[in-house]
Amino acid sequence: MNRAFQALWSGRPQRTKLAIAALAFTATAVSLLTVALMFPPAGRADNRDELETFTVDVTQDASTNAQNNLDPSKGQDTLSRGDTFIVDGALYPRHTLEQGVADVPPSAHPIGNYRLRGTALISGDKFGLAVNGMPAPHDLFFATEAFLFPDDGTSILTEGLWPNARLSGHRTVIGGTGRFVGVVGEAFIENIGENTHGFCNSRVRFKLRKAWAGHDR
Repeated sequence: MNRAFQALWSGRPQRTKLAIAALAFTATAVSLLTVALMFPPAGRADNRDELETFTVDVTQDASTNAQNNLDPSKGQDTLSRGDTFIVDGALYPRHTLEQGVADVPPSAHPIGNYRLRGTALISGDKFGLAVNGMPAPHDLFFATEAFLFPDDGTSILTEGLWPNARLSGHRTVIGGTGRFVGVVGEAFIENIGENTHGFCNSRVRFKLRKAWAGHDR
């Protein structure tokens, strides 16, 4: 907490402190309610034959990107086949993000966190071709994704090929934690565009079922 905010906090009447605390509580409550509404009641997760489907939007945070290049002379803003990386991001309710170049609307509240770890399958110039609607390889990365609601206590892990710009693909759900423990299924991912920092926005539709009922273990 910086000094200016400390001065504001200590110098205002008690009602100002309560108002600030109420705003913070409201933002958190909105995010939690949104997550709760996205998912069916937890009791359904014990039915092996029943599918659970929901969709989230994802944006990647360029400032968190850490990349290891096969050619050390290249910078973090280039991409070559075989380069490895890890980048974080945030999850939002479906259709929060516009297609094309778009940032998260100021009024949007994240519903979770995101982490992508992968290996590049193509070079950055081929990503640029796909961005501009020109013929390009279909797959951008081979990667693992962690969808955290909002942390590793409730999460979904996916694995597989990650599509190039403006393309889509099917990824494998390999498991989860919390209410998603024991799930298997498919994640249909659409690479819908980029934020203004040049990193990808995506929309992911999950189709999940329980591989086993938790009480059978």
